Amino acid sequence: SCDHESTNDFLLDRDRWTFLNHGAFGAALRQGYERAEAWRWHLERQPLRYHDRELLPHLVFSARRLARFCHAPRDSFTLIPNVTYGLNTILKGYAHEYKEDAHIILWDTSYGSLKKMAHEYCPQKVTGIPVSEYF
Repeated sequence: SCDHESTNDFLLDRDRWTFLNHGAFGAALRQGYERAEAWRWHLERQPLRYHDRELLPHLVFSARRLARFCHAPRDSFTLIPNVTYGLNTILKGYAHEYKEDAHIILWDTSYGSLKKMAHEYCPQKVTGIPVSEYF
């Protein structure tokens, strides 16, 4: 349970309903939402300037700062658009590297996109484990 003060950090009306999500969409922190809105405003005021001159340096700065935060070498760290994109890249590379020896094991509660990717890259070697047998 969250105390009342921390619930003000979210835009979500937590007094009226409960929202469970792994972070793919919605229920953003107020501060993150406001910061993203400020960036959108900045971009829209001068789109060419932003895309032509500012975006790449900001992406490089962000990647370097995150790499340092994660204690990772800068050249082994990259930014990705979202989790699904990252998982797709990993599964595709894994299947390509291990070919017929590739085997993917998933909980039956894995989200739909991950299941589709697994069956796309390893169609004959995907094992689903029912969570109900373990919990």
